[in-house]
Amino acid sequence: MVDQLTKFDWHQRVEEHGSPLNILNACPMDASIEAIRAVGRQGGLDVQLHYAFKANKDIVFVKTAKQCGIGIDVASETELRRTLQAGVSRDRIVCTAAIKSKALVDRCLKSRVMIVIDNRDEWDLVGERARALSHPANVAIRLGGFRQGTQRDQLATRFGFDAEDDLHFLRSSHAPNVQVSGLHFHLEGHDASQRVLAIETCLSRIASLRNEGHPISFLDIGGGFPARTWDDPDFVSASDWFGSILDTTSEQSTIAKRLIENRVQLRCEPGRALLEGCGMTIARVEFCKPCSARSPESRDPGDWLIGLAMNHTQCHPTYGNQLVDPKLLPRRLKQNHPMRGRFVGDYCTEFEFIAQRTFEFPNGIERGDLVVFANTAAYQMHFLESSSHQNPLAQTLQVGP
Repeated sequence: MVDQLTKFDWHQRVEEHGSPLNILNACPMDASIEAIRAVGRQGGLDVQLHYAFKANKDIVFVKTAKQCGIGIDVASETELRRTLQAGVSRDRIVCTAAIKSKALVDRCLKSRVMIVIDNRDEWDLVGERARALSHPANVAIRLGGFRQGTQRDQLATRFGFDAEDDLHFLRSSHAPNVQVSGLHFHLEGHDASQRVLAIETCLSRIASLRNEGHPISFLDIGGGFPARTWDDPDFVSASDWFGSILDTTSEQSTIAKRLIENRVQLRCEPGRALLEGCGMTIARVEFCKPCSARSPESRDPGDWLIGLAMNHTQCHPTYGNQLVDPKLLPRRLKQNHPMRGRFVGDYCTEFEFIAQRTFEFPNGIERGDLVVFANTAAYQMHFLESSSHQNPLAQTLQVGP
């Protein structure tokens, strides 16, 4: 989106709408969706994508996902309500919320939305509410703790039933209104080999559950698709990453062929990967001052503290502490006056830093300049966003191609 920097007077826009200002462009999302879908088509695989609404709260991405023919992954009652209001078909919505209240479960049941069950209490709640409302429940069971290596170490996760749990409650509990249609898992990070391990384990469990009479039709591998947020020479695109999983050898076949042979639809919920290049955040410089030795984070007596009109939750990296170097939009032409420093925000704490590293400014930086953080649409804008000190939340502007 950095090409947008020459199309508008951003100093005027920030003056009108405040700092920080979030800029969105949904156009790149179409190509990101198509790249992942194409991998599935090439392998003859039935793949259904769901955009993870939690990645950015703006409804424009939900509408774009709907136009592209993919579904939506919701993680709260508000996300579900807004998704339904946007006209997304109920059979293209899945609720993966980490905490599911009775109100959320009721709305899912009344709307006929798929619910991913994470634990026994959720199973019991869904069964109770399905009986009370006389609405059938369509659910997927989330598994976790997959074993790897000769020591059979478990992959760490707080989510799901243990992968080796016999799920006896599916046989013993009286829940005639609840149908188990799929399995689901969530893994942190981007390790493709861990996905392969989880898929292989789930395929075995699907066979067992089908033998017990459960009409399992899909496996949902969650999110974790990689996205480029900084200059990484070893970066692997989301489509190549996805393809490497499907092409992995498994039981004298491949993961893709095993899914096809077992008549299992593959579902996934990318968020970050679908919003690559869809947003940027602009903040105004309010002060520059030398970083004294008394500063708790002083690095060098020549460093500067650069105060931005924002707080750290409004541009918060979610993996590592790396952001691509920001662009500077100066308020006036500068002479060659190199500076380096760290960005600080408006929270009244000693450790209110925006991006945990030092940046270089070859021509200097001063009050009134604008700092542009690129590629912030996915999670960085909104996931931890706070209006502490009663400052207003950032406004959003949408721009075209």
